[in-house]
Amino acid sequence: MSEFNRHSLSAAVAASIGLSLAFGTVIIATFGLFMIAMTQEFGWGMGQTASLLSVAALAQAPLSPLVGRLIDRVGVRRVDLPGIVLYGGSVMALSLASGSLAQLYLLFLLVGATSSLVTMLPYSKIVSAWFSQRRGLMLSGYGVGAAILGSAVPQAARRLIDAFGWRGAYLGLGATIVAVGLPVLALLLHEPARGLARRQDAPPPLATGMTAAEVRRSGIYWRIISAITLCSIGVQAIHAHMAPLLVAEGLSRITATNALSLYALASIAAQLAMGLALDGSASPRRIAPFLLVGAAGLVILYNAASPGVAVLGGVLLGASVGAEMSLAKYLHARYFGNVAFGEVFGLQFLFIGLSAAIGPASMGLLHDATGGYGSGVLLFGGMITVSVALLMTLPPYDAVRRPREARAAPPPAVTTLGAEQAA
Repeated sequence: MSEFNRHSLSAAVAASIGLSLAFGTVIIATFGLFMIAMTQEFGWGMGQTASLLSVAALAQAPLSPLVGRLIDRVGVRRVDLPGIVLYGGSVMALSLASGSLAQLYLLFLLVGATSSLVTMLPYSKIVSAWFSQRRGLMLSGYGVGAAILGSAVPQAARRLIDAFGWRGAYLGLGATIVAVGLPVLALLLHEPARGLARRQDAPPPLATGMTAAEVRRSGIYWRIISAITLCSIGVQAIHAHMAPLLVAEGLSRITATNALSLYALASIAAQLAMGLALDGSASPRRIAPFLLVGAAGLVILYNAASPGVAVLGGVLLGASVGAEMSLAKYLHARYFGNVAFGEVFGLQFLFIGLSAAIGPASMGLLHDATGGYGSGVLLFGGMITVSVALLMTLPPYDAVRRPREARAAPPPAVTTLGAEQAA
Protein backbone atom coordinates (compact mmCIF):
# COMPACT_ATOMS: atom_id res chain seq x y z
CA MET A 1 0.00 0.00 0.00
CA SER A 2 1.28 3.46 -0.88
CA GLU A 3 2.26 5.56 2.09
CA PHE A 4 0.30 8.41 0.50
CA ASN A 5 -3.25 7.43 1.45
CA ARG A 6 -6.18 9.15 3.05
CA HIS A 7 -5.10 8.18 6.56
CA SER A 8 -1.49 9.31 6.28
CA LEU A 9 -2.35 12.55 4.48
CA SER A 10 -5.10 13.28 7.00
CA ALA A 11 -2.57 12.87 9.79
CA ALA A 12 -0.20 15.30 8.06
CA VAL A 13 -3.00 17.86 7.64
CA ALA A 14 -3.95 17.48 11.30
CA ALA A 15 -0.32 17.97 12.31
CA SER A 16 -0.15 21.20 10.27
CA ILE A 17 -3.31 22.58 11.83
CA GLY A 18 -2.25 21.48 15.31
CA LEU A 19 1.17 23.11 15.00
CA SER A 20 -0.42 26.32 13.70
CA LEU A 21 -2.25 26.56 17.05
CA ALA A 22 0.84 25.88 19.15
CA PHE A 23 2.74 28.10 21.59
CA GLY A 24 5.08 29.69 19.07
CA THR A 25 2.24 30.86 16.84
CA VAL A 26 -0.50 31.79 19.28
CA ILE A 27 1.57 33.10 22.20
CA ILE A 28 5.01 34.22 20.99
CA ALA A 29 4.03 35.61 17.58
CA THR A 30 1.20 37.73 19.02
CA PHE A 31 2.75 38.74 22.33
CA GLY A 32 3.95 42.13 21.12
CA LEU A 33 0.35 43.13 20.38
CA PHE A 34 -0.80 42.05 23.84
CA MET A 35 2.21 43.72 25.44
CA ILE A 36 1.11 47.11 24.09
CA ALA A 37 -2.38 46.69 25.56
CA MET A 38 -1.12 45.40 28.93
CA THR A 39 1.41 48.17 29.46
CA GLN A 40 -1.20 50.78 28.59
CA GLU A 41 -3.71 49.34 31.06
CA PHE A 42 -1.45 48.51 33.99
CA GLY A 43 1.34 51.04 33.54
CA TRP A 44 3.99 48.32 33.75
CA GLY A 45 7.36 48.64 32.10
CA MET A 46 8.25 46.66 29.01
CA GLY A 47 10.67 44.56 31.06
CA GLN A 48 8.00 43.44 33.51
CA THR A 49 5.53 42.65 30.76
CA ALA A 50 8.04 40.85 28.54
CA SER A 51 9.07 38.66 31.47
CA LEU A 52 5.66 36.98 31.26
CA LEU A 53 6.71 35.39 27.98
CA SER A 54 9.98 34.32 29.57
CA VAL A 55 8.11 32.54 32.36
CA ALA A 56 6.00 30.62 29.85
CA ALA A 57 9.04 29.63 27.78
CA LEU A 58 10.94 28.47 30.87
CA ALA A 59 7.95 26.36 31.93
CA GLN A 60 7.75 24.64 28.55
CA ALA A 61 11.41 23.79 27.90
CA PRO A 62 12.18 21.29 30.72
CA LEU A 63 8.91 19.40 30.19
CA SER A 64 9.58 18.52 26.54
CA PRO A 65 11.80 15.48 27.27
CA LEU A 66 9.16 14.12 29.64
CA VAL A 67 6.45 14.57 27.01
CA GLY A 68 8.65 12.74 24.52
CA ARG A 69 8.91 9.74 26.83
CA LEU A 70 5.17 9.85 27.46
CA ILE A 71 4.15 9.76 23.79
CA ASP A 72 6.57 6.88 23.22
CA ARG A 73 4.80 4.91 25.95
CA VAL A 74 1.12 5.72 25.45
CA GLY A 75 0.92 7.17 21.94
CA VAL A 76 0.40 10.64 20.50
CA ARG A 77 -3.40 10.76 20.61
CA ARG A 78 -3.60 9.99 24.33
CA VAL A 79 -1.36 12.96 25.00
CA ASP A 80 -2.50 15.44 22.35
CA LEU A 81 -6.27 15.15 22.74
CA PRO A 82 -6.35 16.08 26.43
CA GLY A 83 -3.33 18.32 25.84
CA ILE A 84 -5.10 20.57 23.31
CA VAL A 85 -7.97 21.05 25.78
CA LEU A 86 -5.65 21.86 28.68
CA TYR A 87 -3.56 24.22 26.56
CA GLY A 88 -6.57 26.03 25.08
CA GLY A 89 -8.13 26.28 28.52
CA SER A 90 -4.97 27.82 29.97
CA VAL A 91 -4.94 30.45 27.20
CA MET A 92 -8.59 31.24 27.95
CA ALA A 93 -7.66 31.56 31.63
CA LEU A 94 -5.47 34.56 30.76
CA SER A 95 -8.71 36.50 30.35
CA LEU A 96 -9.22 36.20 34.12
CA ALA A 97 -6.21 38.41 34.91
CA SER A 98 -7.13 41.12 37.39
CA GLY A 99 -4.01 43.25 37.13
CA SER A 100 -1.75 41.40 39.54
CA LEU A 101 1.65 40.70 38.02
CA ALA A 102 2.07 37.65 40.26
CA GLN A 103 -1.26 36.28 39.03
CA LEU A 104 -0.21 36.72 35.41
CA TYR A 105 3.09 34.98 36.11
CA LEU A 106 1.14 31.96 37.36
CA LEU A 107 -1.22 32.04 34.39
CA PHE A 108 1.62 32.24 31.86
CA LEU A 109 3.43 29.48 33.75
CA LEU A 110 0.33 27.33 33.22
CA VAL A 111 0.22 28.22 29.51
CA GLY A 112 3.86 27.23 29.06
CA ALA A 113 3.45 23.95 30.93
CA THR A 114 0.31 22.82 29.09
CA SER A 115 1.66 23.93 25.70
CA SER A 116 4.46 21.36 26.05
CA LEU A 117 1.86 18.66 25.34
CA VAL A 118 1.13 19.95 21.82
CA THR A 119 4.45 21.05 20.32
CA MET A 120 6.14 19.89 17.13
CA LEU A 121 7.50 16.87 19.04
CA PRO A 122 4.33 14.72 18.94
CA TYR A 123 3.35 15.98 15.49
CA SER A 124 6.75 15.14 14.03
CA LYS A 125 6.63 11.71 15.63
CA ILE A 126 3.30 10.84 14.05
CA VAL A 127 4.25 12.16 10.60
CA SER A 128 7.49 10.17 10.77
CA ALA A 129 5.54 7.04 11.63
CA TRP A 130 3.34 7.37 8.54
CA PHE A 131 6.03 8.25 6.00
CA SER A 132 9.34 6.53 5.37
CA GLN A 133 10.26 7.00 1.71
CA ARG A 134 9.13 10.64 1.70
CA ARG A 135 9.67 11.37 5.37
CA GLY A 136 11.86 14.43 4.87
CA LEU A 137 9.43 15.96 2.38
CA MET A 138 6.44 15.45 4.65
CA LEU A 139 8.18 16.68 7.80
CA SER A 140 9.08 19.88 5.95
CA GLY A 141 5.68 20.06 4.28
CA TYR A 142 3.60 19.90 7.43
CA GLY A 143 5.83 22.50 9.09
CA VAL A 144 5.51 24.89 6.15
CA GLY A 145 1.75 24.35 6.13
CA ALA A 146 1.60 25.20 9.82
CA ALA A 147 3.63 28.37 9.28
CA ILE A 148 1.36 29.51 6.44
CA LEU A 149 -1.74 28.93 8.55
CA GLY A 150 -0.07 30.55 11.53
CA SER A 151 0.72 33.73 9.60
CA ALA A 152 -2.97 34.67 9.94
CA VAL A 153 -2.93 34.45 13.74
CA PRO A 154 -1.43 37.92 14.42
CA GLN A 155 -4.11 39.47 12.20
CA ALA A 156 -6.82 37.62 14.09
CA ALA A 157 -5.32 38.61 17.44
CA ARG A 158 -5.23 42.31 16.51
CA ARG A 159 -8.87 42.26 15.41
CA LEU A 160 -9.90 40.51 18.62
CA ILE A 161 -7.98 43.03 20.74
CA ASP A 162 -9.62 45.92 18.89
CA ALA A 163 -13.09 44.42 19.31
CA PHE A 164 -12.96 42.86 22.78
CA GLY A 165 -9.79 44.04 24.51
CA TRP A 166 -6.76 41.90 25.28
CA ARG A 167 -8.64 39.70 27.77
CA GLY A 168 -11.35 38.97 25.24
CA ALA A 169 -8.69 38.28 22.64
CA TYR A 170 -7.01 35.64 24.79
CA LEU A 171 -10.42 34.14 25.53
CA GLY A 172 -11.15 33.98 21.80
CA LEU A 173 -7.76 32.51 20.89
CA GLY A 174 -8.04 29.86 23.60
CA ALA A 175 -11.56 28.95 22.51
CA THR A 176 -10.35 28.66 18.91
CA ILE A 177 -7.56 26.32 19.96
CA VAL A 178 -10.10 23.96 21.52
CA ALA A 179 -12.92 24.42 18.99
CA VAL A 180 -10.64 23.87 15.99
CA GLY A 181 -7.86 21.76 17.42
CA LEU A 182 -9.85 19.13 19.31
CA PRO A 183 -12.11 17.94 16.46
CA VAL A 184 -9.28 18.10 13.92
CA LEU A 185 -6.97 16.00 16.08
CA ALA A 186 -9.75 13.62 17.11
CA LEU A 187 -10.93 12.99 13.55
CA LEU A 188 -7.70 13.19 11.53
CA LEU A 189 -4.68 12.56 13.76
CA HIS A 190 -4.54 8.77 13.69
CA GLU A 191 -1.45 6.75 14.42
CA PRO A 192 -0.53 3.66 12.39
CA ALA A 193 -2.24 0.83 14.24
CA ARG A 194 -0.53 -2.39 15.12
CA GLY A 195 -1.34 -4.71 12.29
CA LEU A 196 0.31 -5.32 8.97
CA ALA A 197 4.00 -4.50 9.15
CA ARG A 198 5.41 -2.48 6.31
CA ARG A 199 8.14 -4.27 4.39
CA GLN A 200 11.64 -3.00 4.92
CA ASP A 201 13.12 -3.49 1.46
CA ALA A 202 16.17 -1.31 1.98
CA PRO A 203 19.02 -2.20 4.35
CA PRO A 204 19.21 -0.24 7.58
CA PRO A 205 21.11 3.01 7.17
CA LEU A 206 24.67 3.45 8.28
CA ALA A 207 25.11 5.34 11.54
CA THR A 208 28.17 7.46 11.01
CA GLY A 209 29.81 10.13 13.06
CA MET A 210 31.18 10.89 16.48
CA THR A 211 30.00 9.80 19.89
CA ALA A 212 28.54 12.38 22.26
CA ALA A 213 31.71 12.37 24.35
CA GLU A 214 33.85 13.00 21.27
CA VAL A 215 31.59 15.84 20.16
CA ARG A 216 31.71 17.51 23.57
CA ARG A 217 35.51 17.58 23.35
CA SER A 218 35.34 19.38 20.01
CA GLY A 219 35.87 23.13 19.95
CA ILE A 220 33.80 23.26 16.76
CA TYR A 221 30.77 22.01 18.68
CA TRP A 222 30.96 24.78 21.26
CA ARG A 223 31.49 27.41 18.58
CA ILE A 224 28.32 26.24 16.86
CA ILE A 225 26.42 26.21 20.17
CA SER A 226 27.60 29.74 20.98
CA ALA A 227 26.94 31.14 17.51
CA ILE A 228 23.42 29.77 17.14
CA THR A 229 22.50 30.77 20.70
CA LEU A 230 23.69 34.36 20.23
CA CYS A 231 21.76 34.64 16.98
CA SER A 232 18.66 33.12 18.57
CA ILE A 233 18.72 35.53 21.53
CA GLY A 234 18.97 38.47 19.14
CA VAL A 235 16.11 37.50 16.85
CA GLN A 236 13.86 36.32 19.70
CA ALA A 237 14.31 39.66 21.46
CA ILE A 238 13.26 41.77 18.52
CA HIS A 239 10.48 39.40 17.44
CA ALA A 240 8.66 39.77 20.76
CA HIS A 241 9.11 43.57 20.72
CA MET A 242 8.52 44.18 17.02
CA ALA A 243 4.99 45.54 17.46
CA PRO A 244 5.71 47.96 20.35
CA LEU A 245 8.95 49.07 18.65
CA LEU A 246 7.12 50.03 15.46
CA VAL A 247 4.29 51.71 17.39
CA ALA A 248 6.91 53.66 19.36
CA GLU A 249 8.30 54.85 16.02
CA GLY A 250 4.89 56.31 15.17
CA LEU A 251 3.54 53.53 12.94
CA SER A 252 0.11 51.96 13.33
CA ARG A 253 -0.69 48.63 14.92
CA ILE A 254 -1.98 47.48 11.53
CA THR A 255 1.48 48.06 10.07
CA ALA A 256 3.06 46.24 13.01
CA THR A 257 0.70 43.31 12.50
CA ASN A 258 1.50 43.14 8.79
CA ALA A 259 5.20 43.07 9.62
CA LEU A 260 4.62 40.17 12.03
CA SER A 261 2.68 38.20 9.42
CA LEU A 262 5.29 38.71 6.70
CA TYR A 263 7.98 37.81 9.23
CA ALA A 264 6.43 34.33 9.43
CA LEU A 265 6.16 33.95 5.66
CA ALA A 266 9.76 35.12 5.15
CA SER A 267 10.91 32.52 7.66
CA ILE A 268 9.26 29.80 5.56
CA ALA A 269 10.91 30.94 2.34
CA ALA A 270 14.29 31.24 4.05
CA GLN A 271 14.12 27.70 5.42
CA LEU A 272 13.51 26.31 1.96
CA ALA A 273 16.20 28.48 0.37
CA MET A 274 18.74 27.70 3.07
CA GLY A 275 18.11 23.99 2.70
CA LEU A 276 18.92 24.15 -1.01
CA ALA A 277 21.98 26.31 -0.42
CA LEU A 278 23.39 24.08 2.32
CA ASP A 279 23.17 20.97 0.17
CA GLY A 280 25.49 22.56 -2.36
CA SER A 281 28.01 24.04 0.06
CA ALA A 282 31.29 22.61 1.33
CA SER A 283 31.63 25.05 4.24
CA PRO A 284 29.32 27.22 6.36
CA ARG A 285 31.48 30.23 5.53
CA ARG A 286 29.55 30.75 2.31
CA ILE A 287 26.18 30.56 4.05
CA ALA A 288 26.71 32.17 7.47
CA PRO A 289 26.72 35.80 6.22
CA PHE A 290 23.06 35.32 5.30
CA LEU A 291 22.28 35.64 9.02
CA LEU A 292 23.43 39.26 8.83
CA VAL A 293 20.12 40.12 7.21
CA GLY A 294 18.71 39.77 10.74
CA ALA A 295 20.96 42.56 12.00
CA ALA A 296 19.97 44.65 8.98
CA GLY A 297 16.32 43.95 9.77
CA LEU A 298 16.82 45.21 13.33
CA VAL A 299 18.28 48.50 12.13
CA ILE A 300 15.57 48.95 9.50
CA LEU A 301 12.78 48.26 11.99
CA TYR A 302 14.22 50.73 14.47
CA ASN A 303 14.46 53.45 11.83
CA ALA A 304 11.25 52.59 9.97
CA ALA A 305 9.44 55.76 8.94
CA SER A 306 6.85 54.20 6.64
CA PRO A 307 4.80 50.99 6.50
CA GLY A 308 6.80 49.68 3.54
CA VAL A 309 10.11 50.05 5.36
CA ALA A 310 8.67 48.39 8.48
CA VAL A 311 7.47 45.43 6.45
CA LEU A 312 10.90 45.14 4.82
CA GLY A 313 12.51 44.99 8.26
CA GLY A 314 10.09 42.27 9.34
CA VAL A 315 10.81 40.26 6.20
CA LEU A 316 14.59 40.47 6.71
CA LEU A 317 14.32 39.47 10.35
CA GLY A 318 12.02 36.56 9.48
CA ALA A 319 14.46 35.40 6.80
CA SER A 320 17.24 35.41 9.38
CA VAL A 321 15.16 33.26 11.75
CA GLY A 322 14.39 30.76 9.00
CA ALA A 323 18.05 30.56 8.05
CA GLU A 324 19.07 30.06 11.68
CA MET A 325 16.59 27.21 12.16
CA SER A 326 17.87 25.36 9.10
CA LEU A 327 21.53 26.05 9.84
CA ALA A 328 21.36 24.86 13.45
CA LYS A 329 20.13 21.36 12.56
CA TYR A 330 22.32 21.03 9.49
CA LEU A 331 25.63 21.99 11.10
CA HIS A 332 25.34 19.45 13.91
CA ALA A 333 24.45 16.64 11.51
CA ARG A 334 27.02 17.57 8.86
CA TYR A 335 29.98 17.99 11.19
CA PHE A 336 29.29 15.25 13.73
CA GLY A 337 27.07 12.71 11.97
CA ASN A 338 24.04 10.95 13.39
CA VAL A 339 25.47 8.49 15.91
CA ALA A 340 24.55 10.80 18.80
CA PHE A 341 22.51 13.46 17.02
CA GLY A 342 19.68 13.49 19.57
CA GLU A 343 21.96 14.06 22.53
CA VAL A 344 24.24 16.44 20.64
CA PHE A 345 21.46 18.61 19.23
CA GLY A 346 19.46 18.36 22.45
CA LEU A 347 21.79 20.79 24.21
CA GLN A 348 21.52 23.23 21.31
CA PHE A 349 17.73 22.97 21.40
CA LEU A 350 17.76 23.72 25.13
CA PHE A 351 19.72 26.94 24.54
CA ILE A 352 17.40 27.93 21.71
CA GLY A 353 14.48 27.48 24.10
CA LEU A 354 16.18 29.57 26.77
CA SER A 355 16.73 32.27 24.16
CA ALA A 356 12.97 32.79 24.06
CA ALA A 357 13.15 33.56 27.78
CA ILE A 358 16.33 35.66 27.82
CA GLY A 359 15.93 37.77 24.69
CA PRO A 360 12.48 39.36 25.15
CA ALA A 361 12.98 40.05 28.87
CA SER A 362 16.40 41.61 28.30
CA MET A 363 15.08 43.84 25.54
CA GLY A 364 12.25 44.98 27.81
CA LEU A 365 14.59 45.75 30.70
CA LEU A 366 16.89 47.75 28.42
CA HIS A 367 13.90 49.69 27.12
CA ASP A 368 12.81 50.58 30.64
CA ALA A 369 16.32 51.51 31.74
CA THR A 370 17.10 53.72 28.74
CA GLY A 371 13.66 54.94 27.72
CA GLY A 372 13.84 53.50 24.22
CA TYR A 373 14.85 50.61 22.01
CA GLY A 374 18.11 52.05 20.66
CA SER A 375 20.40 50.26 23.13
CA GLY A 376 18.61 46.97 22.58
CA VAL A 377 18.94 47.24 18.82
CA LEU A 378 22.69 47.83 19.16
CA LEU A 379 23.16 44.99 21.65
CA PHE A 380 21.15 42.33 19.87
CA GLY A 381 22.26 43.40 16.42
CA GLY A 382 25.80 43.04 17.75
CA MET A 383 25.00 39.53 19.00
CA ILE A 384 23.88 38.47 15.53
CA THR A 385 27.05 39.95 14.04
CA VAL A 386 29.25 38.09 16.55
CA SER A 387 27.30 34.94 15.74
CA VAL A 388 28.19 35.26 12.06
CA ALA A 389 31.83 35.95 12.94
CA LEU A 390 31.98 32.72 14.98
CA LEU A 391 30.45 30.71 12.15
CA MET A 392 33.01 32.16 9.75
CA THR A 393 35.77 30.53 11.83
CA LEU A 394 34.38 27.04 11.21
CA PRO A 395 36.43 24.80 8.89
CA PRO A 396 35.11 22.96 5.82
CA TYR A 397 32.87 20.04 6.68
CA ASP A 398 35.35 17.46 5.39
CA ALA A 399 38.04 18.75 7.75
CA VAL A 400 36.35 17.07 10.71
CA ARG A 401 37.18 13.43 11.23
CA ARG A 402 34.13 11.32 11.97
CA PRO A 403 35.58 8.03 13.17
CA ARG A 404 32.50 5.97 13.91
CA GLU A 405 30.88 3.98 11.14
CA ALA A 406 28.62 1.21 12.27
CA ARG A 407 25.49 -0.29 10.82
CA ALA A 408 22.55 0.79 12.90
CA ALA A 409 20.12 -1.69 14.30
CA PRO A 410 17.11 -2.16 12.06
CA PRO A 411 14.39 0.32 12.96
CA PRO A 412 11.22 -1.05 14.48
CA ALA A 413 8.65 -2.02 11.92
CA VAL A 414 6.26 0.76 11.03
CA THR A 415 2.77 -0.58 10.82
CA THR A 416 -0.24 0.40 8.83
CA LEU A 417 -3.71 1.00 10.12
CA GLY A 418 -4.72 -2.50 9.18
CA ALA A 419 -6.63 -4.09 6.39
CA GLU A 420 -9.94 -2.66 7.41
CA GLN A 421 -8.65 0.94 7.24
CA ALA A 422 -6.44 0.45 4.21
CA ALA A 423 -9.41 -0.45 2.08
